Amino acid sequence: MRNYNFKHRSFLNFNPHPFDVGNPIGKWHGYEDNHFIRKLLILNDGDYSTYFHHHLDDFVSKEKGTAEQFFKIVWSLVQNWIDILKRNDPLGRDHPTDVTKIKKLSNFHEFVVSIDEWNARPTDVVNAEMEKTIITQQEHIKKLEERLATLNEFETAQKVWIEEGYLPTFIHLFLQIRELTVKGSRKLLKSDHKSPYYKMIGKYFSYLRTMN
Repeated sequence: MRNYNFKHRSFLNFNPHPFDVGNPIGKWHGYEDNHFIRKLLILNDGDYSTYFHHHLDDFVSKEKGTAEQFFKIVWSLVQNWIDILKRNDPLGRDHPTDVTKIKKLSNFHEFVVSIDEWNARPTDVVNAEMEKTIITQQEHIKKLEERLATLNEFETAQKVWIEEGYLPTFIHLFLQIRELTVKGSRKLLKSDHKSPYYKMIGKYFSYLRTMN
């Protein structure tokens, strides 16, 4: 007796589980993968996980194989369908439908990839994804380095020294600047906290002490 990879509806069952595949008059030998894809194409994106695990649970519970084997079956099936649709005539009358199907299958494919806990996809596919990730990270690092270089242009190499004995005078002047107002009552300088002023003093000024 042949093992079917996907959970079929029972014979003459006219009220099957919504995720079962097939038709009520029995299993079509050699077409179960088409039934799985056909059902997939009418699903909402939010049903992908439930749909996948509905058939996975049946596959494993009936000892047809392991979860990893089922993953490989589904991944390869969806990838093959995407490849077939992409080879169709882009000028043909079915092209708009093909584009919709490719997008739907690609979304499901992304979901399947996200649950690949076995790293079961073909090595060349995994390597290509890793290379793409590395390139993206390198571009991100380059942008951060450029941003850092721009910020460093505004950094000072030497602090402003405050003459010995006049630190209280400097702080007093700084506090006066902080309290300056314009147009009668509006603050010249605005900040939600006092800490920016302390940080500014600590970063750009230093107190000069004469050694006795």
